[in-house]
Amino acid sequence: MTDATALRPGDVARRTRTVRARDIELFTELTGDRNPVHYDADLAARSRFGGIVVQGGVTTGLLNALVAEDLPGPGSVFLHVDWRFPAPVRPGDVLTAEARVLEVRADKPVCTLATTVRTAEGVVVVDGTAVVWRDPVVRREVEQQGTSQRAPEQPAPTMEEGSA
Repeated sequence: MTDATALRPGDVARRTRTVRARDIELFTELTGDRNPVHYDADLAARSRFGGIVVQGGVTTGLLNALVAEDLPGPGSVFLHVDWRFPAPVRPGDVLTAEARVLEVRADKPVCTLATTVRTAEGVVVVDGTAVVWRDPVVRREVEQQGTSQRAPEQPAPTMEEGSA
């Protein structure tokens, strides 16, 4: 979608990705989540999950990318999410995230999306809704630059010691 005002109920976008064991490591590095069900194959096999499971944040991260890149698009941020996780995700699973527009506010650049993530076998692993706001300044700038310049390589922001 190139214009938040052009969003209509029923609009849909999808994004597919294969989850890798490395994603678990990267998420742990980022967050510190060292839950044994993500790493200890023996213990995870004896748990109710029956094996290694991927962190929910890795799974929902696909929805982050879908919303930020595709629907509604650049400048979009979650205001509220309501997600449930009915089934585990395993390394190697091929996931497809889907966002479908349920409602578009006329008074501001806010929409409500139905959000779902499924495995290639059709098993729902995340299901719920998200309320999303799309910054009109970012939207306009991206549209003016065109999609080829949408994500320039930039160094990650850093904080100097003593600054807060």
